[in-house]
Amino acid sequence: MRGDSSDLTKEVKTAKGEINSLGSAATTAGGGLAALANPAAIAATVIATIATAAIAGAIGLFNLTQSSANYAGAVFDMQEKTALSAATLSTLKVNADNAGSSLESVGSSTAKFAKLLGEASAGNEKAQKTLKDLGVTSTDLNTALAQATKTIYEADGGTQQLVLSQKAFGKSGAEIIPVIKQMGGDLEAATKEAERMGLVMSEKDLQAADAFGDALGTLSAQAKVAAV
Repeated sequence: MRGDSSDLTKEVKTAKGEINSLGSAATTAGGGLAALANPAAIAATVIATIATAAIAGAIGLFNLTQSSANYAGAVFDMQEKTALSAATLSTLKVNADNAGSSLESVGSSTAKFAKLLGEASAGNEKAQKTLKDLGVTSTDLNTALAQATKTIYEADGGTQQLVLSQKAFGKSGAEIIPVIKQMGGDLEAATKEAERMGLVMSEKDLQAADAFGDALGTLSAQAKVAAV
């Protein structure tokens, strides 16, 4: 009996030690079981989590808005330089990005084409002949550009495409050929496809993005001055 009693005492002491160890571990891990059972502590944790998520969501939304404004702002700035429509420029940007080019490169080329069209309208015979070689019959800039890109795309061989492209867009004409090929030489069809996919911005979209970008720039300048 004494032997059994002695073994039982040892087992009780061992069990008690393990329980104490478990309690210490629980206390170390996040304030103990009492804190977990405290409704106020739970509420505070949930509120803090929601607040953190809300802030992160707001920052993410702002970054997305800023990125969108920068995207549209680039198109708006190019519209100021080329006078092309928002739909045409949106289409050119999408296809330029997919072709490994850029809107800036394409915009510079189309600005030269717009100048060529203007000279022809003013009676410049050389410009008129160049447009004839490019198959351009329209005086509307967007339509004329579509006609020129189609002629370049359908030209025989890479050399002929290069010659016509340089006639239309100047020395940088070679840079726009991959974009023309990306569109299959059909700017109008490419624009319709971009519209179907929701990639075309309206004139109001561009104006709103430009206004937002200006306001953001003013806010940034105010913050910098305030910091100084």
